[in-house]
Amino acid sequence: PAVVQGLQYLAYGGEDNKITIIEIRTIEGTWEAVLEIPRNGVIHELDWSPSGLLAAAIGDGTVSIIDLGYLQSGWAVNEMDYNWQRQGVTCFTEIRRNNKPTKANGMKTVRWIPSLSKQKDAMDAFLVMGGTDGALEVVDMTERQRCKGFWGRRER
Repeated sequence: PAVVQGLQYLAYGGEDNKITIIEIRTIEGTWEAVLEIPRNGVIHELDWSPSGLLAAAIGDGTVSIIDLGYLQSGWAVNEMDYNWQRQGVTCFTEIRRNNKPTKANGMKTVRWIPSLSKQKDAMDAFLVMGGTDGALEVVDMTERQRCKGFWGRRER
């Protein structure tokens, strides 16, 4: 996501089956790994949305969507209360697509598509994902607040 008060974040993954989030403190000129999220497959691609949702294409046929919007608060993770930092992952969603009958499909690509709407909640409306099965899907997430268990982003 964007640099906020001298803080920038980098997400990477690979064959170690985990997503690592690095916090770069541009004013201090330092960096630190602040979060590791284990997954069940190789991480092929990551994409941040403007509001801090991180989408990950996983080799086991899933796309993980992790809400890391709290990283845009302007506070360095080492300055946050430890419990608050861990509670900051407010939403974690997985989308699975298996190729029947073999059920062998690895997700290879994932991208957020900007919405033409000027509404704040529309920034993360569409997610495109593709896998080794050759199919490309566009997932409309505009009504995600209606999903059972979705809490939405709390204003602080």
